[in-house]
Amino acid sequence: MSEEKTTKKSDAGKGDLPRPFSIPLSEFAQRWELAFGRNKVKGKKCHKSKEKTMAISVTGKKVTVKRLADMVTVDNQGRVTNAAYKYNYLRVQFKDGEEKQMLFTDNTIANAVKRASKNPEDCPQTTWLRDVLDTELLDGERLGDLQEVMNQKKLPAAAMKYNHVRANFDGEDIHMLFTDNEIKVALKRAEKNPEDLPKTGWLKDILD
Repeated sequence: MSEEKTTKKSDAGKGDLPRPFSIPLSEFAQRWELAFGRNKVKGKKCHKSKEKTMAISVTGKKVTVKRLADMVTVDNQGRVTNAAYKYNYLRVQFKDGEEKQMLFTDNTIANAVKRASKNPEDCPQTTWLRDVLDTELLDGERLGDLQEVMNQKKLPAAAMKYNHVRANFDGEDIHMLFTDNEIKVALKRAEKNPEDLPKTGWLKDILD
């Protein structure tokens, strides 16, 4: 008998019909444990890679890591049947300077963390100065940066570039590589579910 698969909610919004997960529940659980579990596998954190290569931007320049975002879990307040109970919220600044909010499913986050661990050469390296600047004064409210990086070891069916975000989640700094479609879906979900977005405080706006 084939292994039972989970059902996931719509890619965006709350009223669409759910589609089945593309991975078995057991594999998703393993991915989640790898990304956020307490017993992390050594060497899997992208920014601790021993590789000497550096991330490259879409313009061919070397990329150094920018601001650390805080990823927080928020309730899906208007949840409908088969939708997720919670989302993962990120607030980031795009290369054009525009600040945007996004809501990701657990599955998308797990995939992005796994993608980063498999492609350490595409993750901007963290410097000691960057760590100092990423103060915990606004822990839980920090604005991060979305950085476009080239997929340096691209396979035939893979994306040409990824969108890199470094975030703090439950006290752990993680690197994530998202596809353009994953970013588009998360933006649309946030737009359709404004009641789930944390409020931006005045101090946060001043210090960002």
